[in-house]
Amino acid sequence: MAAALLVIVGLLSYQSSGQLVDSQRWVSHTQVVLLRLENVISLVKDAETAQRGYLLTGEGVFLASLRTAQRKTPPELRTLDSLTADNPTQQRRLDTLRALVGRHYARLDSNAAGSRRQAPAVASLMQAKAQLDQLRGLASRLQAAEQALLTRREAQAVRFGRVLPLFILGLTALSLLIVGCTNWRLHHSRRAARQARRRIVDQQVTLQAFLDASPDGINVFEWEPAGGQAGGDFRLRLLNPAAEKTVGITAHDAGRWMSELFPSVLASGRLASYQHVMTTGEPLELEFFFEPHQRWLRVTAARAHRFLFVAFADVTARKQQEQRVLYYQQRKYEAVFNQTTQLVALLDGEGRFLDANQTALDFAGLAAQDTGRALRRYAGLPPIWTLPGVVPRLRQAIRQATRGHTVRYDTLLRQTNGQEVHLDMSVKPVQGENGETLFLLAEGNNITERKRAESDLQASYKQLAATTADLHALSQTLELRVQQRTQLLEESRARFAQLLEAIPNMAWTSRPDGVITYYNRQWAEYTGVSAEALLQGGWQDYIHPDDLAPTEAAWWQAIQTGEPLAELRNRWKEAATGDYRWHLVRAVPLHDHDGAIVLWVGSNTDIHAQQLQQQHLERVNQDLDNFIYTASHDLKTPISNIEGLLTMLRKELQQAPAPASASLVLDMMQQSVNRFRRTIGHMTDIVKLEKYYELPIVSIDLAALIEEVSDDLRPQLAATNGQLEIDIAGKPTVNFAQKNLRSVVFNLLSNALKYRHLGRVPLVRVRCYEAGAYAVLQVQDNGLGLHLTPARQRKLFGLFQRLHDHVEGSGVGLYMVKKIMENAGGRIEVESQLDVGTTFSLYFPQ
Repeated sequence: MAAALLVIVGLLSYQSSGQLVDSQRWVSHTQVVLLRLENVISLVKDAETAQRGYLLTGEGVFLASLRTAQRKTPPELRTLDSLTADNPTQQRRLDTLRALVGRHYARLDSNAAGSRRQAPAVASLMQAKAQLDQLRGLASRLQAAEQALLTRREAQAVRFGRVLPLFILGLTALSLLIVGCTNWRLHHSRRAARQARRRIVDQQVTLQAFLDASPDGINVFEWEPAGGQAGGDFRLRLLNPAAEKTVGITAHDAGRWMSELFPSVLASGRLASYQHVMTTGEPLELEFFFEPHQRWLRVTAARAHRFLFVAFADVTARKQQEQRVLYYQQRKYEAVFNQTTQLVALLDGEGRFLDANQTALDFAGLAAQDTGRALRRYAGLPPIWTLPGVVPRLRQAIRQATRGHTVRYDTLLRQTNGQEVHLDMSVKPVQGENGETLFLLAEGNNITERKRAESDLQASYKQLAATTADLHALSQTLELRVQQRTQLLEESRARFAQLLEAIPNMAWTSRPDGVITYYNRQWAEYTGVSAEALLQGGWQDYIHPDDLAPTEAAWWQAIQTGEPLAELRNRWKEAATGDYRWHLVRAVPLHDHDGAIVLWVGSNTDIHAQQLQQQHLERVNQDLDNFIYTASHDLKTPISNIEGLLTMLRKELQQAPAPASASLVLDMMQQSVNRFRRTIGHMTDIVKLEKYYELPIVSIDLAALIEEVSDDLRPQLAATNGQLEIDIAGKPTVNFAQKNLRSVVFNLLSNALKYRHLGRVPLVRVRCYEAGAYAVLQVQDNGLGLHLTPARQRKLFGLFQRLHDHVEGSGVGLYMVKKIMENAGGRIEVESQLDVGTTFSLYFPQ
C-alpha cells in the first residue's frame, strides 16, 4: 500500500509540476508583452522629445533621434503582434495602435519639415499632442488587459504553487507515516523556513539599498494608537542616509517616539496631521521651517498598513529666493512711495488714513503712528486743518472717489509754521481685479509758487494798466511793427498747429510747469471728447490706473530736470472699443535764446501690436524655460525610482531561474534609463545657460579662479602627469560673471586633458593679456589637434556635435562656452593643427 501511495504521489507531482511550469511560462510571456509595450511607448516619447528639441534649437541631432525612434518602432510592433497571436482582442487593439503610431509619426515628420521653413502652427502642435494622448490611452488599455491577464496567470501559478506542495506534502506525510520516515519531513520543513528567512533578509537588504539611493530623506514610523500622546504616537523603525543628513537623526534613534525626536511636531500640530493620515489614509504634503537645522523642508507623508512613510526634501534655496524677491519688491515700493516729492496718502472709504509717505507726514506735521485715524479726528489738529472748508472739501472728494470717480481740485492749507500753501489735490480710487475699490489714493502737488506767480502777474497787469496811458503814444508808433510781427507769429503758430494736426500721432503741448495747453484732433478721435473738454478735465481719466502714478512721476521728473521724456510706455483707453492700448510717449522742451524752456511738445505713438508681440514672446520663452525645468526636475525622481526597481528586479531574478531574454530586457531598460537621464541633464544645462546671462559682472582674480579649477581637476592631472603653465601678468583680472567664467575655464582645461595626445605628457598653457577694448584669455594645449574647415569649426561649437568619438562626451560644453561669451558681448576663436594641439582665445569686453 505504501508503494502504491508513493506511485500515486509521483504521478500527481509530475502532472502538477508540469501545470506549474506551464503557468510560470505564461506569466513570463505576459511580462515580455508588457515590456515590449513599454518599449513602443518609450520610442514614441523619444520621437516626440526629439521633434520638440529640433523645433527649439534647429540642431540635426534631434532629427536623427526622431528617425532612430521611427526605425525601431515597426520591429517592436511586429514582435508584439507575434506575442499576442493567441489573443484576438489584443490583436485588434494592436492594429489600432499601429495606425495611431503611423499617424503620429506622420504628424511629427510634418512639423519637423515645417520647422525648416516656418514655425508650425499651434493647432498642429496641439493635434500632435492629442494624437500622443490618444496613443497613450490605447497603450494603457493594452497594458491594462495584459496586466489583468498577468494577474490571472500569476494567481493561477500561485494557486498551483500553494496547492501542489501541500498536496504532495500530505500524501508524502501519509506515506512516510506508513514507512516511518517522519524525520525527513521535519528536515524538509526546517530547510524551507531557512529559505524563507533568507528571502526576507534579501528583501530587507533591497529595501535598504533603495532607501540609501533616494535623494530625499525617508523615515519609516510604526503607528501605535495607544502611544504616549493623545491619539497615538509613532516609533521610528527605519531611515535612510538622506534623512540623517536632512533632519539630524541617526540609526541609533530607531525605536524612539516621534514626539521625543521632534518636539516641534506637538507645538505645530503636525503630529495630529500624521495621526489623520493614519486614520483616513489620505496622504499629506506640507512645508515648514525646521529650526534645529535652520532650513525649510517639504514633507510628504503616506500610510502603508500600520507604518507611516515620511519623506523630507530641502527647499531652503527656493524659500530664500522667494524671500529675496519679496524683500526687493517691498524695498522698491518704499523707495518710490517715500522719496517722491509729491504728497501721497492711502485712504479707506471712510477717510481713514491707511498710510502716507514721509513728504505728506512732514507737510501735515504728523508722525507715522498717526496713520490709521479717522478723518474726523484730524479736524481738531492745528494748524493744517483749521482753514474753513478744508475738511468738508476733502470729505466730499472721498465720497466721489468711492463711487469710482477721480477728483481733482485746488485747496489752501496752513502748515505747522503758519505759512499758507496752495495744493493741487487729486483723490482717485484704486480698484481690484473685479472692479471693487481697494483703497483711495490721495496726491497733492505744491502749487504755491505758481499761485504766487499768478498773483504777481495780476499785480503786474495792474501796474501795466497804470502806465498804459503813458505808453499809448509809443504804442501807436510801434503799432505797425507789432502788427507785422503779430502776423508773422500767427502764421508761425498756424503752421505749427497744422503740423501737429497733420501728424498721425496724438500730439500735445504744455507750459514749462507741465500744464497742458493744446491737444490735436487725434486726441478727440481716440478719447471721444473734444480738446476743450480734455483741457478742462485732464488726461488722467484716460490712462490705465496702473500706469498713472509712473507716468505722472516721469512727467514730473522731466519738468523738474528739463530733460526730454523718452521711451515712456503706458496704456490709454480708446473710446471706440473701450480697451486700453499701449502707446510710446515722448516729449521734448523748446528753449528760447537764453536757454529757458518756453514750451513742451509731446506725442503718443500707438505701439499696441508691438507691445503685445513682445509680451507674447516673453511669455513663450518663460513657458518654454518653465516647461524644460519642470520636466527635467519632475522626471529625475521617477528615473531614480526606476533604477532602484531595476536593481531590485535583478536581485530577484538571481534568486530563481529566469528566461534567457530577461537579462537582455533588463539591459535594454537600463540603456533607456541612461539615455533619458543624459537628455534631462542636457535640457537643464541649456536652461541654466539663459539664467546665467543675468549674473552680476565683477572683477575676478584669474590666479585664484584657475587655482580653484585646477584643484577640481587634480585627479585628471595626476593620472596623466599633466602640467599647467600660467602667465597672467599682462592682465591679472577680468570683468565677468564669476560663475560663468569658472564654467568656461573648467570646460577648456578639462577638454585639454580629455583630448590629450597619448604619445606625450599633456602641457596646458594659460595666458591673459590686453588687446584694445578686450581682455584676451588663451588656453593652449599639445593634444590631438584638429583639421578645421569652416564647416568643422561650426560643428565644433554646435549643440550635441563632436569631432572626437573615442572618448566619452556630450557635445554640450563648447556650445555653452560659445553662448556664454556671446551673451556677454564677447567671442571665442580657435586655432588647431592636427597632431600638434589647439589654442582657444576668449575675448572679454572691458
